[in-house]
Amino acid sequence: MKKNIVSINNVSQWFLGCVSLSLVGCASPQYRQAAAECKHLSFQQFPQKIEKFRCEKTRYVSVPSGATECITEKVTSADGLKEQVKKICKPLTEIRSQTYPTICQRDLNRPARENWALTCTAKTCLSNFGNVDCKNKG
Repeated sequence: MKKNIVSINNVSQWFLGCVSLSLVGCASPQYRQAAAECKHLSFQQFPQKIEKFRCEKTRYVSVPSGATECITEKVTSADGLKEQVKKICKPLTEIRSQTYPTICQRDLNRPARENWALTCTAKTCLSNFGNVDCKNKG
């Protein structure tokens, strides 16, 4: 059960990160400056708090499929007098996923820090420009 919660948290953090990046990507220079300052301050408010935990990851490995592939070719002797048929067979492989236990880590303060930085940025823009986008009226 805990494994599902971890994956949901990772997805929500990834989504929040994508939304943040998309907002900053087309933001004004003033917004980007406010966001950078708030991000810096957010680490003072919510420093990294790393937690290690056991988790499972997936890797992809090549394993024999049980099938073989054979190639038949004609081979002529060095003197050119004899011709033989040579058959070369090799086992085929397929890619399969394999889970393995490992130690993962996460920053417990990351969600709070990101929320604080977004709020700080909005407040800074509102205070300096009268709107949350840091856009000049004009």
